[in-house]
Amino acid sequence: MRAALLIALLAATRSAAAHQVDYAHVHPAEYYERPPRERVHAYLGGGALVAPVARQDLPRLAGDADATVGAGGTIFGGVRLGPVFAVEVDYVRTHHGTDEGGSPAEDRVLAIESVDFALKLHVPTRALVEPYFQLALGGAVLGDAQGRLAEGGSFALGGGVDLWLHPSLTVGARALYRSAALHEPDRSTRGDGAFVSVVAVDLNFQVHF
Repeated sequence: MRAALLIALLAATRSAAAHQVDYAHVHPAEYYERPPRERVHAYLGGGALVAPVARQDLPRLAGDADATVGAGGTIFGGVRLGPVFAVEVDYVRTHHGTDEGGSPAEDRVLAIESVDFALKLHVPTRALVEPYFQLALGGAVLGDAQGRLAEGGSFALGGGVDLWLHPSLTVGARALYRSAALHEPDRSTRGDGAFVSVVAVDLNFQVHF
């Protein structure tokens, strides 16, 4: 009986040893999933931004008012195509006060909305911090409480940086020069020369799938 128990104990010990992993020889990187920047994947994000006005010429469109510094938000989504390239769609809305020479209570609030199709070029790093450049083309609308005042084409150029907190989550900041050439919605000609440019600086987060 003792011999049988001894044989069973030895067999169990050998079976456990056969399934034991020598963790001392496993590279630490194998315990962590790498950020999905190396593969094709989709992502969604949003953020808050401030948008000082850099240049503007809004003669009749805004009633001879000048737009002041604005604030708003952005929602965006895209597809990461690998370690360098990504394509993205951005929706941005900012609200700007106006300086018409009256008291602040009498001044209007102007809203600028834009939808852009962007190409992003990431600087490939294996660090948690990842910079990128962005170029976008799209359209913009200028309006107030009464409705749409003007519309036209727009572009954006700038860059940003993302910080990987988790394989599925990043936080970031970016600064884009956004410019729009505007015309009245009911005019067939686009040669009225109205435009507005802002420097949009946002803090954002992204969820990667």
